[in-house]
Amino acid sequence: MRIEDYVDLSMASEPYASDSACIDELLRVARLRVDVYASAVAPEGADLQHSGLKGHVTRREDLRGMTEDPFTPQEMSAYARKARVARDVWRHVLRRMKHSTEQDVFVSFEYVSRVFELTDFERHCFLLALSAELDAQISRAFVFLQDDVRARYATLELASRLYDLNPEKRMALQRDVVRRRSTFQMIFDMGDAGAKRLSMSSFPLRLHERVFEYLFDVSSQPEDARGAVVVRFPWDERPPLLHETGFAPAMADFILRRKGDAKPLALIISGARGAGKTLQVEHCCAALGATLVTVDLRRIQNLEMDAAAVEVVARECALRQAVPCLEHVEALLSEDEDEPYWLREMALRLGSERGVVFVTGEKEWKPGRLGDFDVVSQALAVPDAQMRLSLYRAMGAPQSVDLEAVAGKFVFSPGQIRGTIDDAAVIADWEKNEIGEEAFYKASLKQISHNLGQRATQVNARFAWDDLVLPPLAKGTLKAACDQVRFRRVVYDEWGFGEKLPYGRGLSMLFSGPPGTGKTMAAQVIANALRLELYKVDISAVVSKYIGETEKNLKNVFDEVKKSQSILFFDEADSLFGKRTEVKDSHDRYANIESSFLLQKIEEYDGIVILASNFLQNFDDAFRRRIKFIIDFPFPDASQREKLWRMMFAKHAPVDHEGMDFAFLSKRFELSGAAIKNIVIGAAFLAAAAGQDISMGHILLAARTELAKSGKIMLKEDLGAYAGLMQG
Repeated sequence: MRIEDYVDLSMASEPYASDSACIDELLRVARLRVDVYASAVAPEGADLQHSGLKGHVTRREDLRGMTEDPFTPQEMSAYARKARVARDVWRHVLRRMKHSTEQDVFVSFEYVSRVFELTDFERHCFLLALSAELDAQISRAFVFLQDDVRARYATLELASRLYDLNPEKRMALQRDVVRRRSTFQMIFDMGDAGAKRLSMSSFPLRLHERVFEYLFDVSSQPEDARGAVVVRFPWDERPPLLHETGFAPAMADFILRRKGDAKPLALIISGARGAGKTLQVEHCCAALGATLVTVDLRRIQNLEMDAAAVEVVARECALRQAVPCLEHVEALLSEDEDEPYWLREMALRLGSERGVVFVTGEKEWKPGRLGDFDVVSQALAVPDAQMRLSLYRAMGAPQSVDLEAVAGKFVFSPGQIRGTIDDAAVIADWEKNEIGEEAFYKASLKQISHNLGQRATQVNARFAWDDLVLPPLAKGTLKAACDQVRFRRVVYDEWGFGEKLPYGRGLSMLFSGPPGTGKTMAAQVIANALRLELYKVDISAVVSKYIGETEKNLKNVFDEVKKSQSILFFDEADSLFGKRTEVKDSHDRYANIESSFLLQKIEEYDGIVILASNFLQNFDDAFRRRIKFIIDFPFPDASQREKLWRMMFAKHAPVDHEGMDFAFLSKRFELSGAAIKNIVIGAAFLAAAAGQDISMGHILLAARTELAKSGKIMLKEDLGAYAGLMQG
């Protein structure tokens, strides 16, 4: 038996022609080692009988073998000669794999062995596990050698015997495996070992599915993480950076300057959804020539945050020699835990091996420390209105849309701007139209994601300026307020007034006036005119009797509305913003705190907040000074009431126009717009029930019901010529 019988020694310094050629030679090595051991323990012609009770019953000969040397000196001498040849063949293959790597020939077995820094014995175990998957004869040999029809894979005990028969050396090998158990878990599937509580010696050497898959398809993506782990290569195509273009090069330069530093680095990047956090990391890694593995912590959390989840990521990073990026860190953060346990464990495991780990999230997170990492926290700012306008144009937004108005209204990140343009094209295609204002605003609203619905109700804003009946001064003031949103970019960014007003750029309005005078309608008109969503805050879901809970609820409301730049509408706002009083007891103190806190949140919000109240006097002077627009909604006069009467009738409603006396109704009944609406709707139902057109008689009957709600009595003698229309 000679080495020349198994390998061509003249090729010792030559690389393999292909990865497949290397694997073929590795399988010959595995067969040789199995044959050498099998010839020693089962001489030629021996017939091994399998026992169905194997592993359950210990036989007498098994016990005898534990105390007696199973090999004679002659058998050991013959085995040693054959084993020496097998080891020489193994070294020959190892040399050729090394030469292949040095000459840029990819050999998957050598690559995996190197990235996991496998010892010679671990490579041997790796080979046995691979051969059991690829060669049915070797798998049957393992069944034979272990006297167990279920044992298709070599156990650690059998692997050590195939490697060396010396008991002391075998014990040392198994001790090393226990010491490097974490490495073993990366290569081999140890699921059964944990579930069945197998001893290390009886642990079957079965390749982990992901490792086996990678050996034959290096471009494959991991499937065992359910999409949580994605590999991005430096040569992949990626969108260009249009915002914060210097951030990625700065990170790459910083990482290069720290190369060789003993402490690992955690780079924490925060920013709004679509701010380009992962894209910045991709460009950074591309500049470094490094592969990137992104980990969606939201999905990992759904897989249960256990050691297996960490191993999935660690294995992929090791296989790819990749830099890890942990996305959506907010999924693991809580108010009472600054350094989540699983985040720390994952960062330590990945960052310690790779030297750097990226962590991204929407929530700005500045941990005091993260294990032994050097921590650098950076936030990606949302582009200002001028930059947003440039991004819309750079990304190909249609010129038919008033992009200046859109950029001023929606405080979007680059990703949301890209999403708006793409969605607008889909909407226009569905409607078989060109991309216009309507489609673009619909697409803009689709980019907004929030949980305002928990404490506020969305109001469907359908009213327009023509539906609003107000004195010219009040209506003009409302339109002037809208102009502060439309021309925000021009004034604050283009003309430079933003430098004079770094704080409190939002628009706050206070509507005051009697009930039913159009305050809620005006809020809807503004929302419709600006094409923004309107949310009416549910006061009962905000105010709490428990100290501090009201402020907490208000904070949640404003945190959510910041994600959408929607209009917040507080009806009966004096219940929250009541006049601050002299502190006489603890209740006064906390009531004042709530009012001050809410006013602070209004000033911090860059969007629109509308307050409505029936009583302006319930707000103190200091509070009113900090509101940008205070608009009075007076009780309508006779001419305004007549206009309201005429406007209330639906276009297709059957009305007795000849008998309808709007001038009489407006002079006789001093009513608010809401009361007039109730009367007209009530009259419509009376007419429908009678099968008639809506007439003065129906109006007067409905008016009597409406007046009764406020304790007023309508007398026939007050109706003049129409007294005869009253019944009862």
